[in-house]
Amino acid sequence: MLLTAGSVATIVLVLLLAIQPYPAHAGATAHTMTARGEAQIDTAQSNFGGASGLFDGTGDYLSTPDHADWYFATKDFTIDAWVRFPSLTADTHRYSICSQGTDDYNWWGFELKNDGGVYAWRFLVMAGGSIIINIGKTATVATNTWYHVPRPAGSAPVSTKFLLA
Repeated sequence: MLLTAGSVATIVLVLLLAIQPYPAHAGATAHTMTARGEAQIDTAQSNFGGASGLFDGTGDYLSTPDHADWYFATKDFTIDAWVRFPSLTADTHRYSICSQGTDDYNWWGFELKNDGGVYAWRFLVMAGGSIIINIGKTATVATNTWYHVPRPAGSAPVSTKFLLA
């Protein structure tokens, strides 16, 4: 979206999840987040706000019930996260940032993929068992470094832009 003098932007906040020891904020629809595995609040590491989410990579995640807000096929959207990896595996591995799906054959996901030491931020969409969107950007990733990884808004479901700070 390009804003010019006199133009108006409408922003609809669906979910703002601040993983901190005080309540998160949501848009007009309430979305309850549930910690799974050993997901927890960590005050030892934070980029801002004094806390962050800690996920050790062995089944830890946050979940929320399915909702129409998570279907991005007909509207613009942005996925935005700050992530930090205390360790990175040397072999092929996927680090899921977020995903949504109805089954193993219909889903979308945003991830960091390690393919033999070559890292890439990827946004994928699978429909009917076939990957129909696979957008990626290679990146140099180091441990113990905070990365801002937004997948910017665009005409859904495809935007070919990745912004990495």
